[in-house]
Amino acid sequence: MKCPKCGKTLFEVKKGLYECEGCGANFRKKQEPPIENSPVGTPSVPKVIRSAPAPINTPEPNDSDSKERKMYKNIGGKIKTLTAVVTVIGIIASIIVGIVALSNAADIYKELGEKMPFSDGFVIFLIYFIAIPFGIWVSSFFAYGFGELIERTKKTNENSEKMIKMLNEICNNQQSYSGKE
Repeated sequence: MKCPKCGKTLFEVKKGLYECEGCGANFRKKQEPPIENSPVGTPSVPKVIRSAPAPINTPEPNDSDSKERKMYKNIGGKIKTLTAVVTVIGIIASIIVGIVALSNAADIYKELGEKMPFSDGFVIFLIYFIAIPFGIWVSSFFAYGFGELIERTKKTNENSEKMIKMLNEICNNQQSYSGKE
């Protein structure tokens, strides 16, 4: 028998219960309803048998663009790493620009023959060494949180798929033990 979802071979796990070797979906063999013996001349009526509920299935991803998706594998972790790297680079760049700005301001006042006021140096320090690095750091929270959200959603989805598979197995086992119901 072939799996209707992925076309791989089905193998029998228990009597009447099949599992796909490719996608892991469980299927019951369809049973023809038995015909009751009836007296001659009366039409026979098929006996209704309860069949197993259809397995709960999750949609399978389309593998036609699997090469393109390889670069997006573990995208949550990549977003988090990129956010951390860009944050560190931005803070370092801000400090370097702050040093250059302080140096240029000091040179300008030196050419004018004046001493640079403390307030000018303090404002440059406050902007490039405190405000900009703090702003970069705070703004990185959103991108990092988005990456974390993607990772947690993926884990939750994987756990849900495992639970669905386990529930299908429990349901199928219960029906096989309950007899003809």
